[in-house]
Amino acid sequence: MPGAPPYPEAPEHAPPPVGQPARRTRFVTALGAAAVWAGVNVVLVLAVAGAPPGAAALGQLIGALIIPTLLAAVAVRAIARRRAWAFWLLVLLAAPFFWVLRAVFIALPPS
Repeated sequence: MPGAPPYPEAPEHAPPPVGQPARRTRFVTALGAAAVWAGVNVVLVLAVAGAPPGAAALGQLIGALIIPTLLAAVAVRAIARRRAWAFWLLVLLAAPFFWVLRAVFIALPPS
């Protein structure tokens, strides 16, 4: 159009990196993020209990946390597997999965 200002030149983008693998979230990182919430659960139980529990009770507590922690890590890994998220984002993502799974496993009757 006559009288219109000229458009600025399009910026030239750098070529994509060659030979660098794509950054992904590893299962160990997702497991660590879920383990943070398992640790929070242990601290909360110890704070509410008042007196330190026996070895058997502590073993039962930790044993009851294994399956929700692993399942939460699988869910986090499934969502973030193709992204390179910071660890704190993975911890935030793991929180609802861990606590919902923990509540479900508490509600299940013992077999």
